[in-house]
Amino acid sequence: MKQHVTPEQVFGLSIDAYNRYLDYFRKMKSFVGTLTYFEPLKDGKMLPCMSIGQMIEFLELHLQISIGELSFPKRRGKICDALWEGVKEVLEENE
Repeated sequence: MKQHVTPEQVFGLSIDAYNRYLDYFRKMKSFVGTLTYFEPLKDGKMLPCMSIGQMIEFLELHLQISIGELSFPKRRGKICDALWEGVKEVLEENE
């Protein structure tokens, strides 16, 4: 099962949303018990890729909802992409 977003998904954000995404990681620095997956890029930098748990935390924080209020697709492996769509929507709306 897919556990985190891909760099392609992150790079699909608008410039402003991408900057908000990176700001979120800069501000959170470390959530207790939350590990961040970093994808190495060609220029030597590391891109943080949100995990399923981090996306749930992000949505709970920004939408003021709990995990019980989220709905997920029935098909296996689609949870990560469904959560990313929610995160992406929040990031793109905050212009």
